[in-house]
Amino acid sequence: MCVRIKQFALFFLLLLFFSVQIVAQNKVINENSLLGKSFVQVDFKHCLDDLILPFIKSSAILDHSKIRKRINTSKMLESHDSKQLTNIEKLQLMSVVFLILVILLLCIGYVLIKKQHKLIRAKKEAETALQSKTDFLSVISHELRTPLHAVIGITGLLINEQPREDQMDYLRNLKFSSDHLMALINDVLEINKMDANKAEIAQLSFDLKQLVTNLIEALSLSKMKNGNTLHLNLDKAIPKYLIGDELKISQVLFNLIGNALKFTKNGNVWVKISTVKSTETSMSLHFSVKDDGIGVSRARQKQIFEDFTQESMLVSKQYGGTGLGLSIVKKILRLMGSDIKIKSKKNKGATFYFDLSLDKDSSFNLSEAKEKESFKALNGLKALIVDDDTINQLLIQKILEDKQVDCTICSSGLEAIHQLKTMEFDIVFMDINMPNMNGYQTAMHIRGFNATIPIIALTAVKSDEICERVMSSGINDYIFKPFVHEEFYQKIKNVL
Repeated sequence: MCVRIKQFALFFLLLLFFSVQIVAQNKVINENSLLGKSFVQVDFKHCLDDLILPFIKSSAILDHSKIRKRINTSKMLESHDSKQLTNIEKLQLMSVVFLILVILLLCIGYVLIKKQHKLIRAKKEAETALQSKTDFLSVISHELRTPLHAVIGITGLLINEQPREDQMDYLRNLKFSSDHLMALINDVLEINKMDANKAEIAQLSFDLKQLVTNLIEALSLSKMKNGNTLHLNLDKAIPKYLIGDELKISQVLFNLIGNALKFTKNGNVWVKISTVKSTETSMSLHFSVKDDGIGVSRARQKQIFEDFTQESMLVSKQYGGTGLGLSIVKKILRLMGSDIKIKSKKNKGATFYFDLSLDKDSSFNLSEAKEKESFKALNGLKALIVDDDTINQLLIQKILEDKQVDCTICSSGLEAIHQLKTMEFDIVFMDINMPNMNGYQTAMHIRGFNATIPIIALTAVKSDEICERVMSSGINDYIFKPFVHEEFYQKIKNVL
């Protein structure tokens, strides 16, 4: 845009230069014309003197033919001079018009440049406001997730403690409500990230089968509440490890399976992942989530993928929700080069499906037997828990002690460094957001004197930037709070 403004200014400077040249030339022509006119007048006067004075002095008879000839010559000179003056006036008029046009164009250019500066300033202000909004939501999400992680985690622990039947109902309702709130927070944050054009696709190794299993476990209470039966069909040809964005694939499947369970009562939900095409390095997979619930009318099948849109107001009041889930699904799949499609009829269920291409991870070509041999038993492990939140310390300690893991707790990064220098540990669980010295800084200090001990990061903020920083700071793996217990145990086995 600056280049265009410079070109615009140069163009007008050239116009101004040419207009000045024309005016200068007109002035010279005008002066020459005036000199010519005075010469004609003087010559005509001399003619009259030549004719009249001899007549007066000698009283001779004038030569009428000579007089007529001179008079005709003077008239021709006057006619030529008149035409020349007319041409000069035209040139002067053209110069004035040209100057007015140049001034008008310069004024227009000034207005356009001023407007451009206003637009640039408004754009910067909008970007600053959007960044402030993003930062605010990031901070708020952490502040919301941390206590919510404690609620979900402790509720899960109480459910595993075999409470009375009447207590179990309360705990299940509490778990369902807290899971629903967590899903809502995730949806709002993902929409905010996409609106800010900050969403990126990560390319990391992950276990697709384990991911789907964990999702179904997380949605088990929703399944039980509506009395549904969930059928899972995974193609056995799918390798254990693929390369892709585990977090975003998880969000897509969580929203699709969660919607199917929510809008189906005493029915069935089918989750199917099959192979479309397979090569030595990649796979094309077909994902489908089918239910026999309320379905979607044909007229609303395009609108339901828009922000804050549901099938109808009645559905919104009866089933709740924000109407963000399918919008997020569509945006994520577009980022990954795919698209969500639907087959549905009103009150006859719905099928949501999409295809996705993922690379195979050739670095994990171990057999199940070899993997089991490489895993150490959790029983007897010595773990260091580094977290500044007391409830999180208690929750992680309880989860680990259920597997006979010996735990030591630290509340800061400096304390963790001191413990690791004086005691032997098998694994470290590191919270990322700690005061004074955060998890990244603590991990980098630890790597300065211990390059082999496994470190698993614990964070309540789901972000692609966090994933990259975790890996670049010497941390082996990470897990988002709140987490499924089986997923937590699997992460431990993967790094040992």
